[in-house]
Amino acid sequence: MDQLPPWVTSVTDTNGRPDGSMLPAPPSEPEDPRRLLVPPATAELFQEIVRLGPRERDGLWLPARLVNYVREISRRRRFLRQYSWSVPTPAAIAKIAAFVEDRRLLEVGAGSGLWAKLLSEVGVTVTATDDGSWSAGTEGVKKSLPSGFSVDRGRFYPVQQVDGAGAVRRHADHEALLLCWPPYERPLAIEALSAFRGDELVYIGDWKCTADDFFRVELATAWQLVETVSLPTWPGINDTVYLYRRRLWNESIARRPNPHLTPLQ
Repeated sequence: MDQLPPWVTSVTDTNGRPDGSMLPAPPSEPEDPRRLLVPPATAELFQEIVRLGPRERDGLWLPARLVNYVREISRRRRFLRQYSWSVPTPAAIAKIAAFVEDRRLLEVGAGSGLWAKLLSEVGVTVTATDDGSWSAGTEGVKKSLPSGFSVDRGRFYPVQQVDGAGAVRRHADHEALLLCWPPYERPLAIEALSAFRGDELVYIGDWKCTADDFFRVELATAWQLVETVSLPTWPGINDTVYLYRRRLWNESIARRPNPHLTPLQ
């Protein structure tokens, strides 16, 4: 069999993971941000993001690339602490806003609330939530985390502290769901998606570093990829915005057992 592109539906790989069905289409080229209107309230914030975000260093010789790689890792960690795991752009915000339209958007795992802030400034009705596992402690002391750092929850936008599935149940009237870099070592993404009853999903992150295989199976089974938008990327990361619409919906799906859902008390 000829080797297929990763976004073509194919057979299961040697590790038992669905291969092509798990992978979305290649990202479309982002629009030129200079052609997009940026709300005055966020113009300065976008300038900060550009200044502190990834730097292009094409054409460097190998030793210089290695030095740049180390520097970018350090810069990325600072960016994660202060802003977000993904680097937003005016083009990405515009695409998400156009996709969501007048739907209410629920963000699970909002962290600092940066994406919620930028989307709200262009007219999207956003509710931001986070379970607090990556945030500062109540006394302002950072929690000890495997990554060695944490995120200041709600720095840019009000963020409710609630777990993923609980947030979806609490805000059942929201028709769109946003997941930005859901952790791969915890079932946050699949729990939120399984509880979700809306019809649109915005998933942001690197496909190989976020969520888990159960989440990917659910996407391949019940969701249709509509569009992708490339984001600025750090070395070794391929950040992308994936816009999904529910493929089908009926009562049999709503009633099917799901081991990732916690029964209501």
